[in-house]
Amino acid sequence: MTRQELLNKIASVFRRLQREHDLASRFYEKLSWKLGIPAVALSAITGVAIFATVEREGFFWAQVAAGVISILGAVLSAIQTFLQCPEQSAKHKAAAAAYANLSSKAAAASIQQLNDAACDSLLIELQAQQTKAHADAPNLRASTLKEIHQTLDEIYNDRNG
Repeated sequence: MTRQELLNKIASVFRRLQREHDLASRFYEKLSWKLGIPAVALSAITGVAIFATVEREGFFWAQVAAGVISILGAVLSAIQTFLQCPEQSAKHKAAAAAYANLSSKAAAASIQQLNDAACDSLLIELQAQQTKAHADAPNLRASTLKEIHQTLDEIYNDRNG
């Protein structure tokens, strides 16, 4: 495999990592909305229900319903806080941007006529930047990461061959 082919393959892997992090970012954004909106709505309903039933006797079922709704709202809020959806989304966006930058560098270099020494130097630089991007990035699915890292290991090992 030529150095340019290696760079093309690396660019392709970085694009895949970018895509995976973009998808994860969107997932956490949607999950934040799916948990947040019902939590706010349930809290508002609870407030109204409590005021409506405080002064009335004989509305025990309404008080129980208000209590259940209040607990559901609290549970949704707790889950949203625990999962840190907005923070996870932002981290995945940053990782996607880092991998987009790496992909662009590799793709741009693949169309240049670099000599072997310059190409090897660039491959070493890309590998170092990819290692840093991976360390800074939140986790993706284990199966996806295993496949991608196996491909990258093969590429970097082919460089020496």
